[in-house]
Amino acid sequence: MFSRKRPGGALFLLAALATFLNAFKPLHIDDAAYYAYARQFASSPLDPYGFTVFWYQHPEPANDVLAPPVLPLWWSLVLRLTDEPVLWKLWLFPFCLCLAWALHALARRFAGRLALPLTALTVLSPAFLPSLNLMLDVPAQALSLAALALFLDAADRSSLFRAALAGLVAGVAMQTKYTGFLAPAAMFLYALTHRRLRLWLPAIAGALAVFAAWEGFLAWRYGQSHFLYHLSESDDSLLERGYLAPLLLSLPGTVASAVLVLGVAALRPRTVPVLAVAAITLLGYVALACVDLRFRGEVAASRPLFGESATTIWDFTLAEVLFGAYGMALWIVVGAAAWRLCRLNRLFLSCKRPKASQRIARPDDWFLVLWLGLEVAGFFALSPFPAVRRVLGLIIVMVLLTGRLAARTCRARPGLVGSAVAHGVLLRLVFQAVDFRAAGVQREAVRRVVAWIGSDAEGQTIWYVGHWGFQFYAERAGLPPVVPAYDRSGSASLPAPSRLVRGDWLVVPDDSLPQQEIDLNDPRLRLSYRFFVDDWCPLQTVRFFYGGHVGLEHRRGPHLEVRLYRVQTDLMPAKAR
Repeated sequence: MFSRKRPGGALFLLAALATFLNAFKPLHIDDAAYYAYARQFASSPLDPYGFTVFWYQHPEPANDVLAPPVLPLWWSLVLRLTDEPVLWKLWLFPFCLCLAWALHALARRFAGRLALPLTALTVLSPAFLPSLNLMLDVPAQALSLAALALFLDAADRSSLFRAALAGLVAGVAMQTKYTGFLAPAAMFLYALTHRRLRLWLPAIAGALAVFAAWEGFLAWRYGQSHFLYHLSESDDSLLERGYLAPLLLSLPGTVASAVLVLGVAALRPRTVPVLAVAAITLLGYVALACVDLRFRGEVAASRPLFGESATTIWDFTLAEVLFGAYGMALWIVVGAAAWRLCRLNRLFLSCKRPKASQRIARPDDWFLVLWLGLEVAGFFALSPFPAVRRVLGLIIVMVLLTGRLAARTCRARPGLVGSAVAHGVLLRLVFQAVDFRAAGVQREAVRRVVAWIGSDAEGQTIWYVGHWGFQFYAERAGLPPVVPAYDRSGSASLPAPSRLVRGDWLVVPDDSLPQQEIDLNDPRLRLSYRFFVDDWCPLQTVRFFYGGHVGLEHRRGPHLEVRLYRVQTDLMPAKAR
């Protein structure tokens, strides 16, 4: 068994397991976009945005697509050595190890002896493992937590040097993904609650120095800062993002039911209620897999009171009801845990001779509560659209807060915390398997296209529309993307629209994948063949986990439908009307 005093081996194993489970999953979602930036870094490291990237309707300057530099730069180092995606993903091991170390350091500070179980619960949770891919979110979260852990150590030692080092790491996190801005904000909350504000000054100076240095280089190189450009492009106010509020229930409710079990164990350290909550939540996932249940709601003002009025109709699913309920229960439990900690603090302060550990309890508890509020504010301020990855930081604070209470209340029943860990690992296997299949569908679709056309291509070009992993594997197979007709005025350096000639093929996946919008009703295109990628799996994560109100849904139709068109007469595809 691994030692609690020297958990390095266990943390290494956790990081290796997370890396390995992610390594063999095909490229997925935004991986293809960051691959383009990694290639550019590998070929021209001093000209990182000096190319055009095709990620939306047509190619555009690379600076116009949000892609901070740290992950593409790291990826480019291994890209120089190998073209094998499995090895690219194994290259993420340092980020996974950083995540495990930082989580353990924070959990050891706030939950003592439960540090290792809480770290395992988080690293191998349904929220983190499927989110890894080759995307920005988990590396940014790992670096943000590492910066915070270093700052807490600096505060314990009253070390200005360590505080500045924490700031430098926070600056790197900010340039991994802009959600890293929450790291120096969390440092400020800790400095405020623990009266260490003088240490926050070198930390924020270090963070801003790293961030400004890169943005200054880009402004000198291209005439504009990548961050400021995208900040100016965002025109949604916080009020306009109010529609995200219900998602604070459904998104954590989808992937953090293990935290609900942990919270119940902390509040009610008895075997029966803990196992009952674990069983009920698991049965909900089973029901979602077995039943396709959908609802229609109607609401209108009272006719006797207000007269005739319009009726609003909306459709919703079992997943939205189920995970919304889980999320509400989760927030109730987390709120109760926070209140219970504050109540314990009052009891501690009422003691005539409180112990040293009791005297420092109040600032730590206040920090966790304020950090939770910061993550909620960050969810609204930094979420351009809903996705599970938007609540990763929120889930971490929930784990630390409920784990802190469990460390006090479950001393005689450590197996209850183990139940929460087992619950989370079991759900992680489900989510990882479903998402692995979703990624494999896009690779399989491209392989089937190439195999079906085969020698019938007769030297003609096979064009495609579609993004995400489909784009990556199509380009690897030598298929060029279709560039619809678009206005290139003022952008003469951008590629011209595609010109398809007679005999060419056009591959079109269904609209479950984002893709270029072209007019498929053009009589010069003839549908020659279509096929479906399907299997027995009743659940799906695409697009829900990466851009929906819930992270998991019941699957009604096939995974993917792909249509193959033959070009009858030369044409330049027009944008769909």
